[in-house]
Amino acid sequence: MKKLLLPLLCTFPLAATDLQPWFPPPWQFIPSVEYLYQYENTIQSPLGNFDLNNPINNLALGMNVTVWPDWNGEIEVLFSSNPATELDFSYQATRLTGRYQWLEEGCGDWITLTSGLTLFAVRSSFLTATSCWFHGNFNAEFNAAVGKEFVRYDDWIMRLWSYAGLGFANKGNPWWHSYSAWDVKIGQCSTISALLELVYGMGNNDIVPNEPFPGYAGIRHQFVNVGLGFKRSGITWGIWELTGWYNIHAYNFPLNYYGLGIAWRMPFGCF
Repeated sequence: MKKLLLPLLCTFPLAATDLQPWFPPPWQFIPSVEYLYQYENTIQSPLGNFDLNNPINNLALGMNVTVWPDWNGEIEVLFSSNPATELDFSYQATRLTGRYQWLEEGCGDWITLTSGLTLFAVRSSFLTATSCWFHGNFNAEFNAAVGKEFVRYDDWIMRLWSYAGLGFANKGNPWWHSYSAWDVKIGQCSTISALLELVYGMGNNDIVPNEPFPGYAGIRHQFVNVGLGFKRSGITWGIWELTGWYNIHAYNFPLNYYGLGIAWRMPFGCF
């Protein structure tokens, strides 16, 4: 079983939600706790860049379970301390994901392929934060993920996989979202990963400097993030993960922001 830190709700490529195409074993429950820190200091806009001082602290609590060999579900609750909301550490959002696995290499298929739907309920006060790129209080992202394992003896040594999603909300324009990873196993218990995330919002407007930010619902926004991850697993201490990321391109979005995350998971079975 392997699980990467993946896109949360905002500008960092992290969260409890598992969007890679490989599922954990049936009826294995995986609770997770993650802390994420991000810092923004510049907003890119075609109308003129402007500075801000925005350190963000986030906490994600999640539970993942494969309820049948081909069906996987996950729920997570997110909390955040964000100066842009003028709120102390508080509830931010809830995310619910369901996926179906169409192809699986362990069953003789050449690739592993899944599709699914992720639903987001986002607190209104966070929609006007520049770090939160979702468009409305209620969001849905239809997605598919495909991956390929490279095996030596009876275990994989390298994985390549990619996720693509098309999102809609109760207001504003749709968006495209993609995420790709290259995972390399080191020994039996460690994995290193190279990460790439892209988002393209289909709005028509630009961020206006020195005016209250209305949220990304109607904004033509985009970003590209790159990151590195390290995972270490053990029978007694569970799964620990460290991830760092950096923004290399932004349009109507925070520019050159960076972040760090740490996560802990403890899988357990019921049967």
